[in-house]
Amino acid sequence: MKYRHELETAIDPFKGLLLGLFFISVGMSLNLGVLYTHLLWVVISVVCAGGGENSRVVSAGAIVWRA
Repeated sequence: MKYRHELETAIDPFKGLLLGLFFISVGMSLNLGVLYTHLLWVVISVVCAGGGENSRVVSAGAIVWRA
């Protein structure tokens, strides 16, 4: 616990690098043929996930605004 802030400062420059490496590796492991054959389901899933997130944010904002 004593050196927590120093450790975070030392690791901070590598966070972006490792995050980029993670997304590149996930992107390279995608099977684009399967993704393309199920394009309708992918689009529906993305729209539903975005709509669900939007509704949660709006609901939370309405609750906080009334409080």
